[in-house]
Amino acid sequence: MIYIYISFSQIGIVKNSVDQALSCIDQWMSPKKGWLPLLFFPPSRTMLPEPLGVVLILGSWNFPISLILDPLIGALSAGNTVMLKPSEVAPNCASFLAKIIPVYLDPKAIKVTEGGKEVSKCVDLVVYCHDGLKFVTGIV
Repeated sequence: MIYIYISFSQIGIVKNSVDQALSCIDQWMSPKKGWLPLLFFPPSRTMLPEPLGVVLILGSWNFPISLILDPLIGALSAGNTVMLKPSEVAPNCASFLAKIIPVYLDPKAIKVTEGGKEVSKCVDLVVYCHDGLKFVTGIV
């Protein structure tokens, strides 16, 4: 009974995403063969996956753990650096994530920003001004 609860909770969703990413990361990183017209024969085309840059993930208040960590898994699997902004409506979860993430994950690749509306305004400026920003989730 406990296993069923864990698999449907926020932690279970994140665990399933981590398992999926770990099992598929070699396939995601491998070069892909592409099609070329006969005009360009004999060369071949190969597509190499590359990171896009900085990813901003904005958390929401209703699922504060899974809606931060689930997109984080995908962004890190793609090789991007990440800026996390947990919801200020769930301050205990925000402080938990700010303390735990730098301990277990690389603080050079992930920056957690806590705060209220004043920080959200700064994050909005990052969204509008930073050309390298590719992915936003949550409430903007």
